[in-house]
Amino acid sequence: YQPASASELLSAFRALDPERTGTISRECMESALRHDGEPFEDEELEEMMSAAAVETATGSMVIPYELYINKILLFCFGTDGR
Repeated sequence: YQPASASELLSAFRALDPERTGTISRECMESALRHDGEPFEDEELEEMMSAAAVETATGSMVIPYELYINKILLFCFGTDGR
């Protein structure tokens, strides 16, 4: 098993962000993780969302995915993925 690179992760997130806003909604992310590929358990989703999602000024929850990718890479590999 080879972990995804930063560019692969970015491509995957961008597929969920056709307007290229740099964010995806929490609902979109949860739906993708529940229904595409190996489904995540509720506890796994909540742990991921607590690390990824931020509240906007309007009160909606979004994932700023470039920041989240950096968090993943720093946590898992101690690097920025380059």
